[in-house]
Amino acid sequence: MLNVADLSRNQISFRATGFLPQLPPGMSVKRCTLLLLVVEAFVELEEVSFDLTFSTKAVGAPCTGQCLDAQEWSDNGKLVVIGTEDGEALSYRFPQIGLEDKAVVELSDRSMTLRLADLGKRNRPSFHFIIAENDDPEPVESSAWFAVDQAHEFLLGQ
Repeated sequence: MLNVADLSRNQISFRATGFLPQLPPGMSVKRCTLLLLVVEAFVELEEVSFDLTFSTKAVGAPCTGQCLDAQEWSDNGKLVVIGTEDGEALSYRFPQIGLEDKAVVELSDRSMTLRLADLGKRNRPSFHFIIAENDDPEPVESSAWFAVDQAHEFLLGQ
């Protein structure tokens, strides 16, 4: 949900695309999908809510890291890890709005929501989720976690 008064549908771009993540040597994932939301305009953003919901409950705790909020789901020998930028990472891209110490991602056993408010005027703001799929157990532990920990600028080039 974008709470912006004067946006038309052609100013909002949403893409879901497969890509090859940058991974440490020896690591791999079965599939990696980028979900990218871009506002193709210079706009004032009052509120952004980007929500991803799954039918399977998460197994285990959230698997966050520096500049990353992530959650994993495991079901029938398959592992799915979903990640996005945390407040610290977003504060680099949107300086002077005080996101570095804020919890901007809400996690539940079935969803992840990126929720931001009062971002001010921005030119072509963009946000992402990454979904990495692998076997469970993984051939090389933490491969899917590293796959969802990708720099936003790298993702924009995909």
